[in-house]
Amino acid sequence: MKKIVFLALASLAFGAQESEFKIYEQILNQLDAKQIPAFVVQTAKPNLPSRVDDMITLKDVSQNGLNIHGEFVLNETKDRKLKSYDKTKILALKNEFYQNGKEALCNSGMARAALNRGITLSGSYGFEGRHLFDLKLDKSSCEYPFLRW
Repeated sequence: MKKIVFLALASLAFGAQESEFKIYEQILNQLDAKQIPAFVVQTAKPNLPSRVDDMITLKDVSQNGLNIHGEFVLNETKDRKLKSYDKTKILALKNEFYQNGKEALCNSGMARAALNRGITLSGSYGFEGRHLFDLKLDKSSCEYPFLRW
């Protein structure tokens, strides 16, 4: 465990994306694939809720087998009034979030290392108690032509 903590701290010293990926890969290789979701959940939970950006708050994170699941709450912004969104606008928002989320996660060292170990990442998105949509990514989600590393 000391080695995992050391590697996690060492990853802060590296700014390059590929270096970050290699550090996280070393950390996760210390764990059996079945242990990775619990490790990620245990690491993330103390920092929740966490504001991702102006529109998204990560409310909770959980695991089920080899899946890490995030519960996200959407917030209205100056440009987006979600109360008025119909099914068509929600579908467009889901597609936008999928593309943006995929790009961000596929370029994240930690997420990419987890996906490479067979972990899936899923998320449920809601607004004011209303479920809007779900997203799910696996290793194939980051394969060419979406690969940016």
